[in-house]
Amino acid sequence: MNKKIIILLYLPFCIISQIKAQDAQFSQFYTNSLYLNPAFAGSEMNARVAVNYRNQWTGAQSSFATYSASYDQYVDAVQGGVGFHIMDDVRGDFNTFNISGMYSYKMNLSKKFSFSAGFQTTYSQKKLNWDNLVFPDMIDPSGRNVNTTRELSPNKLKKGFIDFSAGFIGYNKDSYFGFAVHHLTQPLESFSGIENYSNVLSTKFSLQFGTNIEIKNFRFRKGDLYFSPNILFQQQRNFQQINYGIYLHRRQFEAGFWLRQNLKPHFSSLVFLFGYKSDYYKFAYSYDFNISYLSTRIIGAHELSFVIEFERLKPKKKFRAIKCPSF
Repeated sequence: MNKKIIILLYLPFCIISQIKAQDAQFSQFYTNSLYLNPAFAGSEMNARVAVNYRNQWTGAQSSFATYSASYDQYVDAVQGGVGFHIMDDVRGDFNTFNISGMYSYKMNLSKKFSFSAGFQTTYSQKKLNWDNLVFPDMIDPSGRNVNTTRELSPNKLKKGFIDFSAGFIGYNKDSYFGFAVHHLTQPLESFSGIENYSNVLSTKFSLQFGTNIEIKNFRFRKGDLYFSPNILFQQQRNFQQINYGIYLHRRQFEAGFWLRQNLKPHFSSLVFLFGYKSDYYKFAYSYDFNISYLSTRIIGAHELSFVIEFERLKPKKKFRAIKCPSF
């Protein structure tokens, strides 16, 4: 009984210490571009709505589910893009809710190359589900949960704070690269209010690069077939990750695969994606196959994305939109 009580008491807090070390991630990160880098706000010139859903580790006792929605467009009056992003990340009994607003300033450095710099403000709230916690004073001699705990107040299991991020992208009609820094002020996320290195939300750095390469052949019309290699590197505290892969585009249909690893190197996931796009919307499904030591214990991750692009705006001054590979 004592051993059981100790496990029930400390398990939720052990989970928190493990999962707060890094941000939620998406395999289809370029369909969730505002979460990736605030400089992408307004990058397509037209108004855009994106919705993402990810269900990770579905074979585990408590899976992780992440919901995301965003809106952005280019506004000629402010010479840049504006965007809004909402995300709800549910990891068992631990929940993180973010709402963000961002602005990106855009300029043409030459006839073939453009630059965008973005800034983001986020309100974040972290919450631990009080109802599922079990403390020693809740357990009577028979082993049933019949008492009310006096250990903590539920108000102490909720934390809200303001966060800031920034980034830039450079691009031409075929290629782009970007850099983003999230959690610039490293806000305190501890429920107890005790500040130390392990209780702050560590700064995350990310590098992005991608290009479109058309496959020219007499059998295909111009733009019918092309492929898009992409790479994303992220580092947050001691956590480092590289995502690299390729998309193949054939008219309205798209397919691709990704590998995810750290710098050791240790491979963690192999991701496959299938998608469809029209002039106004895009849809994609991807699945993460675990190829790490966890692959024998849990199933991978399902992810869905849906993007709607409205009719293109006609700004007063000419501006070249970034040409990102689809999905």
